[in-house]
Amino acid sequence: MTVRSALGTAVAAVLLAAAGSAAWAATPRDPCQAVAKSDAAKALGTPVTSVKATTMGPSKNCAFHGARPFQSVVVTAFRSDSVGEARARFSDLVKQTASAFSSAPAKLPGVGDEAVTIASNVYARKGTEAYVFNVFGTRGPALTARAVELAKATLGRIH
Repeated sequence: MTVRSALGTAVAAVLLAAAGSAAWAATPRDPCQAVAKSDAAKALGTPVTSVKATTMGPSKNCAFHGARPFQSVVVTAFRSDSVGEARARFSDLVKQTASAFSSAPAKLPGVGDEAVTIASNVYARKGTEAYVFNVFGTRGPALTARAVELAKATLGRIH
């Protein structure tokens, strides 16, 4: 894992927690159930050797690990009580994350109801649910493409 990857995960976790538990009051879907293990393996480029779920404030996280140290995909999920509230909170999350990375978000058409990439991570919202897809590795177009494919596959199964 690069220092930038660790920073990205830390920033995402802090921003999600900082978004406020009242704002994200509804219990989010378990990302360990939402993400297919085969899709996580494809994003990793290697079989998944372990899966670990955690809860941080109003969010649920799932880490899919490969055989090598620091080889992982982390998906964070959170949910609002209404679509309008989810839109507003998602917008705030994107703005805060873009500011933290000093990077403009790039829109991703066709991924959920709205989605962007920031620093190779994918931030996506579908209905009242929002997700952050982080594939660890050297940031760049190939890593972003793997995160986008994981987001598309996951959100395509969620109703």
